[in-house]
Amino acid sequence: MKKVLLVVPTLAQGGGEKFVVDLAKNIDRTKFEVKLLVFYKQKGTILEKDVQESKIDVTYLDKKVGLDFNFFKQVKKFIKEYKPDVIHSNLDTMLYLIPSYKRRQVKLHTVHTNAQKEGRGLQKLIRVLAYKVFGVVPVGISKIIAKSVVDEYHIREQRVPVVYNGVKCSRYNLMLEKDDKLNLVSVGTLYPVKNFGFMIDCFAEICEKNENVYLTILGEGESRKELEAQIKEKGLQEKVRLAGLVRDVENYLAAADIYVASSVYEGLPLSILEAMAAGLPIISTDVGGIREIVNNGENGILVPLGDKTAYINALEALIADEQKRGSYAKQSKILSQKFDVKQMVEGYEKLYQTK
Repeated sequence: MKKVLLVVPTLAQGGGEKFVVDLAKNIDRTKFEVKLLVFYKQKGTILEKDVQESKIDVTYLDKKVGLDFNFFKQVKKFIKEYKPDVIHSNLDTMLYLIPSYKRRQVKLHTVHTNAQKEGRGLQKLIRVLAYKVFGVVPVGISKIIAKSVVDEYHIREQRVPVVYNGVKCSRYNLMLEKDDKLNLVSVGTLYPVKNFGFMIDCFAEICEKNENVYLTILGEGESRKELEAQIKEKGLQEKVRLAGLVRDVENYLAAADIYVASSVYEGLPLSILEAMAAGLPIISTDVGGIREIVNNGENGILVPLGDKTAYINALEALIADEQKRGSYAKQSKILSQKFDVKQMVEGYEKLYQTK
């Protein structure tokens, strides 16, 4: 049985962190022993509770913020004692793993976002060393992300496998009775990259012509105060709700009519896959790997980044056309089955067996 070590900085809210937990929960335990290594102490997050309730073997270390030279010893000691056959890193963890890499280990790093955005300076140097000297295999979560790795690090395309993110589709098969409102929903960390200010600006114009539309944003982050001020300034307090972190995302999706996203860049967002599994039509900016899961004019509408007029037009088109919403929703449900967590896990299990 192979010992797999999944490494992540924290279990805070985020797609990369959720990916790691979903992978750990669904790996075939008859073939793999799975352990989570988290660099920072527990903070009482939803994902930490999920890990505990799922009885995933996890170790939390005590890294200091910033470059922590003493932390190299902590990581090396842990890996020496655990002796993993596979080290699977995520986000900014490779710096502290490099001294512990062994030749006979399978070493993977999942690239969760555009390689040009993933790291600069020291972080980029670490990735160059990892990929070209230490034999770490970069895994793209979409074709466009894999291509960004090839272009950024000048690696042969064959060396960058693609394993699409996945969600447990059955979790989103809820059938809730809709109310008479038209509800839009979005999920994501309240950070500038998610571009929620742009979304709220567009929604404000929609509200001028449509009285019965509402927007709920699930997530937390540094932009909350700024977004709250924007909502107040535009008089949208009764129309836009910042619901914070929730455990029952599936209930909010089941109660919604349209899923909206406005990110500046993305890898392959789990939030959109969840919305598709819940049978929602999608409106999103056309960034990252989103066009690999949302087919424009089939299960959603893709809008050029920064094009406010196009985004408003997309909102108006789906708000006004119930039949189109229904058609897109049906296609979302069908397409989501290709991105079930089972396919994602099988993809990584094959990579774990490469040596």
